[in-house]
Amino acid sequence: MLWAIAYGTSSYLVDQNFWPRQVQEKWARPGIAVGIHGGFYGDLFVLPALFWYLTAKYGSEWSSEMVGFAIKIGFTVTFANHLLLIFTQTVPDPFGWKGERWSLTIFFHFLYMWIAVMFIALMYFTPGTDPHDVALGSIVVGVHMMAGTHVFLGIVNRWKRWSWCPDLIASPTLPLMLVGLWAVLTGFAMYAGGVWAAILVGMTALCLLGMAQATLMFGPGPIRR
Repeated sequence: MLWAIAYGTSSYLVDQNFWPRQVQEKWARPGIAVGIHGGFYGDLFVLPALFWYLTAKYGSEWSSEMVGFAIKIGFTVTFANHLLLIFTQTVPDPFGWKGERWSLTIFFHFLYMWIAVMFIALMYFTPGTDPHDVALGSIVVGVHMMAGTHVFLGIVNRWKRWSWCPDLIASPTLPLMLVGLWAVLTGFAMYAGGVWAAILVGMTALCLLGMAQATLMFGPGPIRR
């Protein structure tokens, strides 16, 4: 939570991308601001609660070898995500895009994501994790990732068409990325929690992906500016 506060503060005071007006003034175009970034609020409130719960319930079972392994996974995933953003993201994003590959905000977010992925890895690789905890954790991570990739904001924006907000669900690769994300989470849920955990995660995925796909198929058309 403190790391999220740190990058939220730096985005406002240093990098000038906490509010949409700051982003528009900085880049002279619509973009994502931390203050309307779904991932920021998940980082601030939801994920710390999940990690507190996991630590309280399973922390005594985490050996130094397990934690070290999870730290390596956390860094690898976070570094790969950063490379993906800075080489493929064309919309101004406070956590990295083609126009801004490093900043104080990106640094603090990098550290946050590193720690977060470490906890997620520990959830999946701790022996004997309760299937319901695995399912809950996987669903929380999946919803957080959808918020972090601006799916929910993009859906609302198709109706609102805010001038400060780009069309965040126009990418043809977004549905495939979401399907891949939930498939991975379902697979890990199966590995760590068994069939029941995988069913819970898979059913949640079908509902959320169906909602997103329905918006793309039957909702307002793409936003063109």
